[in-house]
Parts: sequence; C-alpha cells; structure tokens
Amino acid sequence: MDFLTALAIIYLAPLLRISLFFVPPLNFNVLHAFNAVIGRLEWLIQNPRDSVLFLFLTAMAALKIYNAEFAGALIPAFFAAVSVFAIARKRFHTRRMAEFGRKNGFIHPSEFFKYYYSGFGFMPVKLPSAAKSAINPRNLSFKTG
Repeated sequence: MDFLTALAIIYLAPLLRISLFFVPPLNFNVLHAFNAVIGRLEWLIQNPRDSVLFLFLTAMAALKIYNAEFAGALIPAFFAAVSVFAIARKRFHTRRMAEFGRKNGFIHPSEFFKYYYSGFGFMPVKLPSAAKSAINPRNLSFKTG
C-alpha cells in the first residue's frame, strides 16, 4: 500500500464530509445508527491524525517547498488542509453537543452518545430540538439493576 492510499483511508471520513458539505442535515434513526459506527472509528483516529500526522504533513510540504518541488508539496498540503477542516468540524460539533446536553439536562446517556458519535461520521445529521428519552433523578433505583 502506497503513501497516498494510506492517507486516503486515514482521511476518508473528513474527505467524505467535505464532499457532502452542501447536503442538508438529515434526521433518520437508521442514518444516526450507521453514522455512529463510522463516527466511533473517526473518534478513535482523529486525535493522532490531526496532531502527529498533521505536523508530519506540514513539515513534509514545507520541506518540498523549500527544495522548490512545488508540485510534490500539493498532496501533503492538501491533506494538512483537510486536517484543519477536521479540527474545526470537531470543535463545532463538540460545542453543539455541549449546548444540546445543557438544554436537555436529563437526557439518557445512550441517546446522547448516539448523537455525539453520529456527529463525527461523514453524513450530516440533524440534532432533535429535545431529547426523546430522559432520566428522572427522583425515580432512580439501583435495586433493579
């Protein structure tokens, strides 16, 4: 497997997200479930990709520009720019989920994390205005498991 194929696989979710940028957010349960699976994988690889690999690609592009190989610097610079997009999208999504959690203080954790992980997937998903399942703290019982 060559370097370009490995980069395309590592950057698959952000590249698909960029290509679907103008698609309006959808709100289907099946889409949330599928996007949550992809989002969990994206959540695992995003921090090393957008820190270590980003620095490596930026240094690689800078070295190629320094050596006057401008055409060779295009690919690392492109993937570094995709990392910048992925970092901005992650920050936007986590702020949006923090606001959603604040408005729905008693949301069930499984519902919250379904929306949380589906936001990291490549399909744009819409958050509901209110949580569908909530936990009432007064009725909690740890006797039933």
